Amino acid sequence: MLHGRGAIARLGDEVATECRRPLLVTDPGIVASGLHRRAIDSLERRGLAVAVFDRVTHMATVRSVSEGVAAGRAHGFDCVVGLGGGSALAVARGVAIVGAEERPVRELVGGWGAEAPSLRMLPLFSVPTTAGSGSEVSPSAPLLDDELGAKLTLSGRGTFSRVAILDPDLLASLPSRQAALSGVDALTHAIEACCTNLATPITDALALAAMGILMRDLAAAVRGDADARARCLVASTMANQACGNAKLGLVHGLARNVQTLFVIPYGVTIGVFLVPVMEFNRPAALPAFARMADAMGLSRPGEPESSRAAAVVPAVKRLLTEIGIPRRLGSDEVDRSRIDELARMVFARNTPAQLDRAALASVDVGGFAPSPNIRRARYADVVALYERSLVGWSVEGAPPPQTPA
Repeated sequence: MLHGRGAIARLGDEVATECRRPLLVTDPGIVASGLHRRAIDSLERRGLAVAVFDRVTHMATVRSVSEGVAAGRAHGFDCVVGLGGGSALAVARGVAIVGAEERPVRELVGGWGAEAPSLRMLPLFSVPTTAGSGSEVSPSAPLLDDELGAKLTLSGRGTFSRVAILDPDLLASLPSRQAALSGVDALTHAIEACCTNLATPITDALALAAMGILMRDLAAAVRGDADARARCLVASTMANQACGNAKLGLVHGLARNVQTLFVIPYGVTIGVFLVPVMEFNRPAALPAFARMADAMGLSRPGEPESSRAAAVVPAVKRLLTEIGIPRRLGSDEVDRSRIDELARMVFARNTPAQLDRAALASVDVGGFAPSPNIRRARYADVVALYERSLVGWSVEGAPPPQTPA
């Protein structure tokens, strides 16, 4: 990882150690802003022949990966540079994997909860322009398959970026709304990493430090404070390193399915589910919540564990409200009649049924949801959490949640 203002200038030096014909994967917004020129200039200064693929949409899709691979092959690419938010970096990783494997995405998904397949990948260099997904240090490429109506993930032990460049200057033009939605994802990565049965003292150290930064600085970062954005960029990376090892819980497990069936910004779904899942988890995770309170600066000397733990959710509610995250999903956004389907998708995770929507009706929902979430959830719990997302959560002293515009 290379970090610091102006670090993008070092991109060409890093890529030139392995490659001559990089494909730059980004999105139309980055190109419209001219931000991609900083990457291209650095690459061209080292005499590298650059092609640009900028057809990444707000959601990383299998279609975008296929189109990116086609563009790369037409260019004769030998590596991939991802520039943008989580979707652009996920597509870049997918392009690097499919470009090396020369097989379609569906043939590369496997494991069903066991060891990830051993995937080859072209050299990948990742440059985030948001403080959110942390994809620059993740081995995973979550991709929406529109035809299947399923979210597929490509991941393996060899699918990390060669280099991640964290340049806070690239966040200067990030719109406030996107800063908020990205920041909620980073905060949730940190919180969920502390609330799984795979958490360790090492992942806790990363997660707690990251959430401390985000709780202090995210509101200022949303307002455009450059120093706060720089700190949140580091926190985002740390949070993904934490959840990449401790894994994620029910917030992402629930939100992933909403994203598959409905068109809602990712940060909105994450923000709506974060509070109810935290409330669901707290009775089974008082020590973890007390540690989070300490990291967030909410504890007083000598305060008992239960009181410290009780302070966390209200603080998160206040922050989400301050940065404008909706507190519910609108009935015009999510069809309540499909909650059973959404819940069954949770139970189909890591089984062949996730690739066969017709098989959902026969998925066994009699036990616990397949998730490392610290409190195990049954089908009725999952349904209740989906129902809660349509009702919303309240902040003490504030009006009840309104349907998002």
